[in-house]
Amino acid sequence: MDAEVTERIGGIQNDTQHGAGWLSREALSVVKLAVEKSEEASTGRFIAELEMAGQSLAATQPSMAPL
Repeated sequence: MDAEVTERIGGIQNDTQHGAGWLSREALSVVKLAVEKSEEASTGRFIAELEMAGQSLAATQPSMAPL
């Protein structure tokens, strides 16, 4: 996973100021960034990379239903 994607996921994990709406929009922005930054050549590896980003996002703030 790209370093910028990982950094932004960490930002969501450490956020204590925003609500669920902002967090969900930020998470979608991170998924978009992950798609743009991916350098995977095969479809299977690309999907696996996006799944890893999605799982990381879901784990950042488990009490926030949108994530």
